[in-house]
Amino acid sequence: DGTPVRFPKPTLRTHRYDLDAAHPGLFESIANEIDALTMARYRPSAFDLDRGEENAEAQLAGLLKSGLLKRFESCWWACLKTVGRMLAAHDAFLAAWETGEVLSREELRAAASEEVDEAGLAGWLEERLADDGRRKAEEFDPEFGQAVAADRDRLAAIQRELDELGRGEDPKLELLVELLENSPATKIAVFSTFGATVRYLDEKLAERVGGREREVVIGGETSPDERTGALARFSPETVVHPGYEPPAGEVDLLLSTDVLSEGQNLQQAQAVISYDMPWNPQRVVQRNGRVIRLRSPHDEVFLTTMLPSPGELERILGLEARIQSKIKAASGVYGMESEVIEGLEAELHSFAERLAGGDPGLALEAEEDSGAFVGEELRRMVDRAVAEGEVERVRHLPWGIGACFRQQPGGRSVGAPGVFFATRTQPMADAEFGYRYWRYVELDSGDVVDGDLEILRRIDPHGGAPAEPKSIDLDGAWAKAAANIVEAHNERADLRARQEQIGPRQRWALDLLRDPGVGLPVGTEQLDEVDAALSVERSSAVRRALREVQERLEAAEVSRDGAAAEVVDVVRDFGLRPVEPPPLPEKIDAEQLGVVCWMAVLPS
Repeated sequence: DGTPVRFPKPTLRTHRYDLDAAHPGLFESIANEIDALTMARYRPSAFDLDRGEENAEAQLAGLLKSGLLKRFESCWWACLKTVGRMLAAHDAFLAAWETGEVLSREELRAAASEEVDEAGLAGWLEERLADDGRRKAEEFDPEFGQAVAADRDRLAAIQRELDELGRGEDPKLELLVELLENSPATKIAVFSTFGATVRYLDEKLAERVGGREREVVIGGETSPDERTGALARFSPETVVHPGYEPPAGEVDLLLSTDVLSEGQNLQQAQAVISYDMPWNPQRVVQRNGRVIRLRSPHDEVFLTTMLPSPGELERILGLEARIQSKIKAASGVYGMESEVIEGLEAELHSFAERLAGGDPGLALEAEEDSGAFVGEELRRMVDRAVAEGEVERVRHLPWGIGACFRQQPGGRSVGAPGVFFATRTQPMADAEFGYRYWRYVELDSGDVVDGDLEILRRIDPHGGAPAEPKSIDLDGAWAKAAANIVEAHNERADLRARQEQIGPRQRWALDLLRDPGVGLPVGTEQLDEVDAALSVERSSAVRRALREVQERLEAAEVSRDGAAAEVVDVVRDFGLRPVEPPPLPEKIDAEQLGVVCWMAVLPS
């Protein structure tokens, strides 16, 4: 409309607080206790005498442990509230255990629900944690009760340490007060992942920061209308309209969870403070993007992240990497190799270094340019829908429902027009809820797209125009999608295809070890373990190590016996262990596919 296009200059800053300086030894003590938690209370299947550990329980245990660690980094009060809930759950379990009973999994469902409300981590787990009623303790390993009791003692120790911290100085809160008092910005938005942290800040800042009226927004505790009302007081010019004067008066401080970290025009504010570590680049983009916007009245905006002291941060990052490696293993990543932990830790350290160094790329990376952001944004949308009670309404929609929109210049949908199908197979013996498949059939070429992130880009309706799918051959598009899905699924059901997945390097290593003419440095039992460890798909680092052995053999630098010994060393060095692969799915035909929903995308 003739307005010059201009973004404010982002200035990134990191400020450190030192918990150990105020409370010597307390940080390391709590970190050690969190590290030692087995989370046995949330993993009953791991102690069931008749079955192995269920993935859903293992993932929930990892998410809860990660959430506890992140709450500790965020705010001692948030961590203390979570520890209190966990202690109550452990006490209830142990009381029942003493009477010879094991409580139902309802407590696990409640724990998963709590994660949704606080951090949007594990809502889908609720569906997989079906209540199994009370069971007899004799059906479980006797060590189950001992493990829960040991965790209960660790949680009690954490509670005592946090109580001590609460009675003394809070260096992190002191740092925030200093930042607010010395900021050149009039309006400031402070973000935290956790509602308990925001409540703590609201209470403490009322005592410490004068002259700054504030609005407080916590995702699960506010309706969309309430959030809009709060933002209208904080940024009335851009949230409502220029010249708008809120009846309750304007405020210059906003305390919020990440429910407001996307899609809001808060460019009246000149500063964003991340009270806790954002944990991934997308979260940084979302939080900071509230003020790096067109029509900002500011030439410069100040983007601040508060981080623990270097030694404390390193400890937290290492512990989080180990927790995440276990979550990934429970999600189906084979093995618990040291390289997985090292890779995750390196990724976290790299991100933390970018934060600490004020990397301008963290502020300037466009949300739409990040493939990972598409999935991150979808998760945040679903989390918000959960908090607002929308999920139940969606669940009651009939299967086969669909919609249609037309691409528009400037809209988010990019790529060839087509039809998207979200499908599930019928429930099977190996998959209670069936298998999920997404497909997008391009209208002109008939090509089938199966990549989730690419599909999400195609079907994003933001900026599109509603339309009727009258000109589309839905049946023809479905026939192509169904044929593609059936072919892909039945390949998964083929044992030979699974064996092919391990790749040529591992197949070469297995052929070498299975050659009766090759002398081996291990006995039959150990050889079987090495064989089983290499019979499932391994990481690129393992394959590179095997390739080097193969190349040494081909260059006659080592004999076949020597190469076999080096293959065994690779398995030992990487800590590879036999892993039971998931059961092969049943084969299907198109009649066993159901369309959950569809979306037609028409050209502009």
